[in-house]
Amino acid sequence: MAMTSVSASFPAGAAELDSFSEVLLVGGLGAALDFLNTRTDYRLTFIYKSEPPFARRIMVHDRESLYISSRDRVPVTQTFFEFMLSEPAFATADGLLDERSCRHPARSHFRGFCGIQLFHADGRHYGWLAHASPGAVAVPEHETGFLQQIAAPLMQVLETMSLP
Repeated sequence: MAMTSVSASFPAGAAELDSFSEVLLVGGLGAALDFLNTRTDYRLTFIYKSEPPFARRIMVHDRESLYISSRDRVPVTQTFFEFMLSEPAFATADGLLDERSCRHPARSHFRGFCGIQLFHADGRHYGWLAHASPGAVAVPEHETGFLQQIAAPLMQVLETMSLP
């Protein structure tokens, strides 16, 4: 199985971007994560906020148990987010076989992963948006590019949320 670092970034169609924006506006964050998740074969789609040295879970869409909203924190060094501290995105079809992550602790939880960094409008780091699965998952060719395109409208919503 070929490893994918970061997929080629091709613009999504205007209709798909408009659909995401409408779902986010009308249905909110949970519906938006559901929209993103159903476009892929990943089990989970989630948002984490950066609280160095931790990442705090904002919301998770799990195909098997729908929405999981909690404030659990995990050390960034125990997650694939660590790879995105110096890169805007990270993707792997199989973290057990990928030489970048084959010894990383996150591979024990997720093998398939595709994620991007999220930034506030002023450029400050907010956290991460990602898809993940316990098993290997082929990384969709344009997924990181699409996630990067929808990051701005997603951040507009996240910046208006008051989180404990």
